[in-house]
Amino acid sequence: MRAYLAGEKRVNCSALLIFPRNVLAQDQLDELSSLSQLIERQLDRLSLPSDFKEFLTFRIRRDFGRPSREELADIYASRPDIIVTNTEALKRRLMNPVPHQVYKDGIDLILCDEIHLYYGLHGAFVAGLNARLKAVLPNIPVFVGMSATIAKPEKHCQRLFALQARPRVINDREDILQKWVVEHHVILKPRAGR
Repeated sequence: MRAYLAGEKRVNCSALLIFPRNVLAQDQLDELSSLSQLIERQLDRLSLPSDFKEFLTFRIRRDFGRPSREELADIYASRPDIIVTNTEALKRRLMNPVPHQVYKDGIDLILCDEIHLYYGLHGAFVAGLNARLKAVLPNIPVFVGMSATIAKPEKHCQRLFALQARPRVINDREDILQKWVVEHHVILKPRAGR
C-alpha cells in the first residue's frame, strides 16, 4: 500500500517459495492461488478505486517443470509478486538473463520447504544457490526454512542460507492449545436399524 500511495507502479517480488519436488510445489501453488482468489473476491466487495484493486491483485507465477522460453519470458515480464519454484529451476534462472531483472529488483522473503532434505552434497548445492542468490539481490531477504523433522535447525539453516548470524528457531511447542473436540461420524455401509 505504501508503494501505491507513493505512486510506484513497479514493486519488487514479495516471495520466492522453493519446494524440493514439483508435486509439492504444484500443491502449494494451487492452495496459494485459491487463497489469493478468496482475498481478491473480498477486496472486490470493498469500495476501493479500481486501479488500487488492480495494484493489489496477486501475481503468483509457477516457475518449475521446464517452461518454454516464451512462457519463461511471460512469467518474469509480468513482474510476479510470488514465485513458486524448485532448486533446479532456481539454478537455471540464476544463469538466465530473462528473469535476472526480477532478482535484481529484490525479493523480500525466501522460503524453503522440507529443508531436512537439503543435506550432504545436495545441501551444499542448495547452500551455493542461496549464496549466489544473495549476491544478485540488492538487499538480503528474510530466509525461512521449514521442516518438521530436523535435529539441529539453527546450525542447518545457518549453513543452508549462508548466514553470518545464528538464525532464530520458531516452533509451536509453547503454543497454548484450546481444549475442544470435533466428532466425526462416517457410515460406510449403513444397515437397517443403525
